[in-house]
Amino acid sequence: MIFTHFRLNRFHFTVITSLIGLVLGTIGLPLTGCAPIAHDDDQSQATYDLEIPLFTNDQYEFKKVQISTLNNISSVSGQAAEFYYNPTVKNNVLDGTFPQAKIYKSNQGSLVAEDLKSLELLTLYYHFEKLMFFDQKMGVFYANSWPRKIGLEARVLDKNNRPSKNNARYASAFDGYLFESFIRPDLNLTVNGGVIAHEHFHSLFNKLVLIPLSQKFNSELPKSPEDPSHSDRAANDSNTRQLVKSKSYEEIKNKKIQVTPYLETIVRGWNEGLADTWGWVYTGDTKFVERSLSFEKSRDLSLNTQIIPEMNSLSFFMNSSVQSNSERLSYSYKLGSLHARMFYKIYLHKKKLSSAPDIEIRQEIAKLIVELLPQMVNSLFLLEEPVVSAALPIALLSQRSDLKDFCPDLVALVAKPDQIALNLSCETPSAQKNLSKTKLDKAELDTLKSNKSKSDNVNSQINADQKTSHE
Repeated sequence: MIFTHFRLNRFHFTVITSLIGLVLGTIGLPLTGCAPIAHDDDQSQATYDLEIPLFTNDQYEFKKVQISTLNNISSVSGQAAEFYYNPTVKNNVLDGTFPQAKIYKSNQGSLVAEDLKSLELLTLYYHFEKLMFFDQKMGVFYANSWPRKIGLEARVLDKNNRPSKNNARYASAFDGYLFESFIRPDLNLTVNGGVIAHEHFHSLFNKLVLIPLSQKFNSELPKSPEDPSHSDRAANDSNTRQLVKSKSYEEIKNKKIQVTPYLETIVRGWNEGLADTWGWVYTGDTKFVERSLSFEKSRDLSLNTQIIPEMNSLSFFMNSSVQSNSERLSYSYKLGSLHARMFYKIYLHKKKLSSAPDIEIRQEIAKLIVELLPQMVNSLFLLEEPVVSAALPIALLSQRSDLKDFCPDLVALVAKPDQIALNLSCETPSAQKNLSKTKLDKAELDTLKSNKSKSDNVNSQINADQKTSHE
């Protein structure tokens, strides 16, 4: 059964029950022909077949897949994920009630969800298992601890102290994911593979970028994990050392800088854009955000690319006290979309030059991102002032030899003043490119100080919990 506008929420339970019945009917298995699984003593790991809604051919439809790391069918928990309903946080750890899934095994051995919540659990577990294997393939498995902790029907209060709805979040404070009640007539976030991958990327960005940078910024970021951090690579990067002329590398690297509203907005924009790209790479769906939040049409990665605004105007705009936190947050998503579209254009460029399967070309984009993250950390460690070009990722990508033919297209996405600030040129040897503007001139410093004085009442923090959609 194919459903382009697949609705998964409590108001459409009857529809979903019918869909499950129709899927079973297509293989000659009425629901009453299934045998319940004995849950209590089933703690062993096995490979199971199941049918869940997946993105295929530009729509969602039920597909048969396998999971291989499930340990407990009743709570749908295993090596990849564990779930909590109505979650709370105790000692910075997600806690709550374990689910009691209603799952049957068909005569052909497939796991079948009896109700909506069980279908959501199976779908979520499948995606986190697949993301775990994907992390291994991309070389970032070490960044997270497994199983991942996921809270369902999470009660999160908005700025008006009312329960927030229709959102998915990664929360760095307890390193877990929260899915709120979903009441929109769209695809539920809990079965949207792109959204799930998007939120999972936020955990990677937190571990591989934000936590290492806590050494640089005067912010309340958690300490680095015991696993090797990319900031260690920055300290030993001889090419990066060559970029610093006026002061010693260690002096600049160890200089603390304040997180301004501008810097917070830019870094959050990178985080959101890379997360959108990760969601598309994982699913192949450029419109995955719009499928659950139909008003978010601008998040489509296949839309035309646009120029990244230049640094000084953005700095004035973001540091101005006139701008509210919600306006800055909204702009970070716009900036993120510009970067996500840029990655999609790189994919199209690679696709023209390759006969490889589409999934392999998308995975090349994921590898680009993984390699980009430590380079971003390197560049941000060289800041002497809290200003960096929003186009920094583009400048870093323009250095790559495998993107030499695409370099002019990348440069064309950067506003002219920023090209000057970044010394961005496809003809310039990469070792000589000044990737981040580490020193501001007097006029820029005066502007920054003026804007900073207006923004002292803004509580800026780079590691704010990331969300799929803004309020």
